[in-house]
Amino acid sequence: MQQDIGFPFTISSITYVRPSGGYGWAGEFSMKMAHVTIDELSQTFSDNCDPDALQEVVFIDSLPLYGLPESSLTIEFDQPFHYNGTDNLLIDIYYPHGMVEAAVYNWEAGPARSVVCMFSPYGSAGPTGELTTRVPCMILGGELELAGITFGGIKLMLGGTN
Repeated sequence: MQQDIGFPFTISSITYVRPSGGYGWAGEFSMKMAHVTIDELSQTFSDNCDPDALQEVVFIDSLPLYGLPESSLTIEFDQPFHYNGTDNLLIDIYYPHGMVEAAVYNWEAGPARSVVCMFSPYGSAGPTGELTTRVPCMILGGELELAGITFGGIKLMLGGTN
């Protein structure tokens, strides 16, 4: 995702937009993030990132997924994640319990950039998933990290005279 983001910033939330109404809940919802240097994902989750490198940004006992068509779902992080602007960003979402009848907009990314593992309500997710070229459309919210000289330069340009 580096080419999609391209600059360092601190991510404090993620927002998805639903194309249709949704209902259900995700139990023990966990989202983790990590910097990775690989450009192509493997079907084996552990091959994509060292589990120790994953930083949990949010844990929610029960995330409600109810919403009207075209409504958004924003998840505020418990712990912001500093994206360095150079590596690829890996987002790991896991919820072992729940009933989900919700969708989000997706975009065609070209190479496989998502790994999806669906599990039945009576089992758990396995160590592998299915590679897909579709990536959920998302808005990463947070604070940009502008160098002091950049801000000063902007201030000077806005306050300067011709």
